[in-house]
Amino acid sequence: MRPIPRRLRLDLMKGLSEKRKLQRAVRCCRTAIFGVLLAAPVFAAPPPQPTFSLHDGELLDYVQRVLAASDETLAMREDLTLSQLSLQNEQQRFRTVVRPIANLAVDSSTRPRTGLEFSRHTRLGIDLSAGYATDGFGNGASARSFARLGIPLFQRFGRDINELPLTKAELQQRRRELDYDRRLQHLIADAVKNHIGLVLAIELEQQAEYALSRAAKHTQAATARQRVGLISKVDVHRAELSRLDREQAYELARYSSELKREEYAELARLQPGSITPPENLPALSLTPGPGFLPAQRAEWHIQRLDERSALLDLQASKRRMRPDLKLEVAWLGTDYGSGFESYARDQSDVYLSLRLDSDLNFASKRRAVAAQEIAYQRLRRNGRTLERRLAREVRQATANVETLARRLTLAAMRREEAEKAQKVSLVRFERGIASNLDVVDAEAALAEAELGELQAAAGHLSAIIELALARGELSLPWLQRALAEHDPGHQTQPVATPLKQENHGYGERLAAN
Repeated sequence: MRPIPRRLRLDLMKGLSEKRKLQRAVRCCRTAIFGVLLAAPVFAAPPPQPTFSLHDGELLDYVQRVLAASDETLAMREDLTLSQLSLQNEQQRFRTVVRPIANLAVDSSTRPRTGLEFSRHTRLGIDLSAGYATDGFGNGASARSFARLGIPLFQRFGRDINELPLTKAELQQRRRELDYDRRLQHLIADAVKNHIGLVLAIELEQQAEYALSRAAKHTQAATARQRVGLISKVDVHRAELSRLDREQAYELARYSSELKREEYAELARLQPGSITPPENLPALSLTPGPGFLPAQRAEWHIQRLDERSALLDLQASKRRMRPDLKLEVAWLGTDYGSGFESYARDQSDVYLSLRLDSDLNFASKRRAVAAQEIAYQRLRRNGRTLERRLAREVRQATANVETLARRLTLAAMRREEAEKAQKVSLVRFERGIASNLDVVDAEAALAEAELGELQAAAGHLSAIIELALARGELSLPWLQRALAEHDPGHQTQPVATPLKQENHGYGERLAAN
């Protein structure tokens, strides 16, 4: 067999090399086109961003609904009404009371008796009563008029001791109103946090669903590439594990969203199916206020009222150490004539008596004074502790708002970087430069960054509400201003608290005075 000439052999080898180069180029082009087609659905839609509403009236509507119809609101109204009834009862103590005298029992030894008595207890402790009574009817009737005067001498004489029940009732009424304002602010805070929590839960559910769709598309792409031998089976398993993680996160987010819907409806006494879930997180503007004073908080005023009530009890217990001596003067007139015709011939009698109603058990009274003294000193000590606690709450709430504002800024920057990393990893994976593990890690980092930004936004809003609550200025007018100041062109109708129209926060009341 003759050998192939060297020149022909070189030409054959050169042709074979060109053919291999051409085949390799065709294979690379096919791989690139196939990868682009598979990766195209991943770039179909941009990832959703946390949304913020500038014209958000649904938050005010929800808060007003909670203040008008919640169980807590009904309990607050009932407590306020009960306190007003108690005060009205005490106010009746110093008014003239009319008592009819009627005894219509008739037997051999008792005659019918009728009459009328007017009595009054004065603020000095003096008891006044006057009236008349008639025994029998007809010609055998006799009329009797009377008047009594009771004057306490030591223990129960004076306005301070006799007005003590009324004063304490007024203090209790004022305390109820302050407690009402305090509970009202906490109810507004709970309603706003409920609203923010529901919006956050819905946003997290949507983010989890979108992350799950991205993971599912990437798993499909990895499976298709493994079939043509471009990636290994391990990469497919990694993509499937990532999809399962995203599916588990979606199920948890969906369950949390359902729970938040239930809480949202329950606080406003609504049916879960009758509500329209809010779509956006509200945008609240934090206006720097003046220096904080404890008097801006309802708790500070309640503490002062409790101290005053304890001081009144202490003074009353000291007064009980005195003898309870009472001087009574009574005038009694009788008429034995027929009816009222011989009224001028009345025989009048005057009675004078001195009565001691106190006992000699001074030891128990001294122990009562000591107990009241301890209670009063404890309340004063608690008041000083309360002032320090209120100032500390404001400092901590202010620092929390500033910290969460920085956290929100960093979370937004982190989410932007995660988006860029995810896009770059997909492009590198499509060109065969990076592995499937890089894409899985980038998807997980993006989902975590989106979740972190949403949580940071909700946390910052909740911190603003907590700061307003700590400063004692949280109210519906404050909430309206906080929503409107973020968008000066947005005008809303003024709102008022449904229960108490004058509630504008203690800081504003203090500034107005």
